[in-house]
Amino acid sequence: MSKTQTKEQQIKARGTQYLNDYYNLADTSTKSVGELEANFKYDIQDIELDEGVDGRLNSTLIIMKYHGIVELINNSIAYRDASVRHFEAQALQLNSIISNSLLIEQQIHDILYNKDLVLMQKLEMATHGNIKYHDELKDINYLKGISKNLDQVKEKMRQSLKDDKELDGLVTAITDIQTDVDRAINVLKEQNKLDQNKIKELQKSSYHIKALSHNKGLTTLITSFLAVFLEVELLEALKQDLLKKHSIKITTKKPLFTYHEKKPTEITPYIILIHHLVELMDKSLLDNGKNVILDSTLKSFTLITNLEDTASTQQHQKVVKKYAKAFLQEIDDTHSQEKSFNMRVRTSYYADRILDELRWQSIEE
Repeated sequence: MSKTQTKEQQIKARGTQYLNDYYNLADTSTKSVGELEANFKYDIQDIELDEGVDGRLNSTLIIMKYHGIVELINNSIAYRDASVRHFEAQALQLNSIISNSLLIEQQIHDILYNKDLVLMQKLEMATHGNIKYHDELKDINYLKGISKNLDQVKEKMRQSLKDDKELDGLVTAITDIQTDVDRAINVLKEQNKLDQNKIKELQKSSYHIKALSHNKGLTTLITSFLAVFLEVELLEALKQDLLKKHSIKITTKKPLFTYHEKKPTEITPYIILIHHLVELMDKSLLDNGKNVILDSTLKSFTLITNLEDTASTQQHQKVVKKYAKAFLQEIDDTHSQEKSFNMRVRTSYYADRILDELRWQSIEE
């Protein structure tokens, strides 16, 4: 340290060096955190050596101050890690619910759109193989039209053919065809009735999307899920503010702590969740002919699937940074007044404030 520096400048320079060495320990010649702290303590005491008793007291306070900075940054890292794990757990919980709903919607979808094999077997059995299945045969009106046309053909034959034997033979052949068509109509009516009954039973499930979208428990879980996502955003912004405030640059490729460097949106359970949500919304709209999902729930589903894009917007970042600065100011004020401080509780408090300001609570009915 330069002899031209004042004592305060020397202490600040040594403290900044200590903080940078602490978070880039693998890139220094120091072997352990214990050795790093011992060296820092020795240097601070050396700077304060000429102050006697007061110097020893000051050096203790200075060392405590920098240890407090380290503890605060480490807490922001640890709580971010905990929030990421909480986000992952809630993504799994949501995924379980959405997967059950998607399973029901897939069954409904199969009944409506994938029943060709069942119909083919029933039609060919009922008509003794005389009618071969194709897509148009799923339409009762199409079959009724065929039956009506055959009636018209028989009538024209009666008017135009003089040979009774020939007429009887053709009319009998057409009547046989009509009989098969009527059997096909009855098969289709019976199958449609069975399908509708199955669909009605499936729709009674609490996991059916219409019922699920009105479920208060799901509303609460989604709100909590979004709040935890904002906790991660807030704690990351707080950590960056702390590093900037104390002139710390973490450049090492071997950080002292191993914790979730991933963004929450890069976690596998979340990626699976948004895939299932998109599929559920698409199938629900296709199967029901109109959207049966409550508008507010649909809005929250859309928000969940677009978290990464939403979080990268300037407005979103502005709100998060504003509350991160307010959080840091509260921490400084609390420490200066020597008051107790619960970081977990205050993190939840500021995340809820962000949630309100972003209007992400609009999933309420």
